[in-house]
Amino acid sequence: MRLKRAIVAAGLLLAFGGAAVCAEPIPREKLAADQRVCVANCTSQSFALAQCTQYCGCTFAQVAQRFTLAEYTAARAAASRNQEPSKELVYRMISISDACVAGME
Repeated sequence: MRLKRAIVAAGLLLAFGGAAVCAEPIPREKLAADQRVCVANCTSQSFALAQCTQYCGCTFAQVAQRFTLAEYTAARAAASRNQEPSKELVYRMISISDACVAGME
């Protein structure tokens, strides 16, 4: 009976987001490197360094919390092939971007 309860509990945990908790985190080095690229791209568009630093810092802090390593890797791979990642990942990125822009106003 205890084993059956454990299996049901494990299934519920996975069904309600436990998979994200168990997922491998994105290495800080990858996030930091992409954040530096973000700041460089942003400042090249004539935005102030302080604005770019704030926006990119916010963005990659949210990415670290809301993406698994597999999702992040898939999005980066698609971008490197000039392809769009899955719609779900795009929607999450737009949500993150919107929140970070709103935090700057």
